[in-house]
Amino acid sequence: MIIDNAALNEYPKLVKPILLIKPGHVVKASNDKAFKNLANDIHNKKFVAKIINLSTGMDFKYLNKHIRLLSQNTTEGSVLEHFNEQDVIVSIEDDLKINIEMSIDNKNENILKNQITAFKLAGSSYKVSEKYDKIHAFIQIVIENYEVYHNDLLITEVALTDISSGNYEVVNNFYKEYHINLKNLSKECYNKLDEKNKFFKFFTLDSIKELEELCEGDEIMEDALDKLKSLSSDPGFISKLEQEQIREYARRVALEQEKQEIKKQEKIEMATNLLKENVDANTILKCTGLTMEELKKIIDDNGIIIKSESQQIKEYARRVALEQEKQEIKIETQKQEKIEMAKKMLKENIDTDIIIRVTGLTKKDIQNL
Repeated sequence: MIIDNAALNEYPKLVKPILLIKPGHVVKASNDKAFKNLANDIHNKKFVAKIINLSTGMDFKYLNKHIRLLSQNTTEGSVLEHFNEQDVIVSIEDDLKINIEMSIDNKNENILKNQITAFKLAGSSYKVSEKYDKIHAFIQIVIENYEVYHNDLLITEVALTDISSGNYEVVNNFYKEYHINLKNLSKECYNKLDEKNKFFKFFTLDSIKELEELCEGDEIMEDALDKLKSLSSDPGFISKLEQEQIREYARRVALEQEKQEIKKQEKIEMATNLLKENVDANTILKCTGLTMEELKKIIDDNGIIIKSESQQIKEYARRVALEQEKQEIKIETQKQEKIEMAKKMLKENIDTDIIIRVTGLTKKDIQNL
């Protein structure tokens, strides 16, 4: 993929796609693609069973005996076979389906994605025309590094509950989520960690020396570390990771560029509305942050300015179907931009009714500023 360097350099705050594995280090198990390869490897079935065991409390021996991988591309072969959509999906005796998601960073996006995935998979447990007299349970386990629930627990169990009565009774036990917050791991030395903290600490380390110290004496973790070492020295896997990073970076640049365009268009629309209200030019400049040249152009063009965008980024945005994300960003960005300009208008003693008309904000919005 060729990406416009000027467009990339325009947003220095975004992390550029550079994958460096230092000597004596491996790619982290929390890396999305590394986790898929690790957990979907048939030789690491015990590793998956351990995640489920420690998260849910289900018996490890039972899990190891009965779990069956349902994730796409789980056959043995090239490490590149495991770049599928969901991280890990297993079934247990056809009555229980479990989805394990590695969810690092991008909090809002991942929360929505995981919930949609969970509901889709839970619903797909029932076949068309199948009667509902047979129970199909579903569990989603999410390993994340951000706070979803306001507590200091390593593992948070979530069930469907009745909130209207205030009794918070569990509606049923056929759907559950378990959230593992890696930020709540114990800070104690490795030899003082309990089993859960020791196991999930594995996902936060990339130093081979530290990992070997952590995994020492635990066959399941040692096998998982061997898999990470193998992946980290595989040129094909590393190349695939770099391509993923480039695509992700281009996606973020496209969204940031769209966000900046939306902000600019909001300022232009606001300035146009203020001109119609006969607000003086200096006040408009203060409230919108536009330059005098931009304001003159609005007047000359009757408020119409053609959006410009890097063609390559635009094509990429179409290709990865960013329309939904753009719409969400547009709504949020427009609201925030209107609020910021409304604050400035208030400072300039512009009448509240005028502010409401030109911004589209409600009276309550203005009162809350």
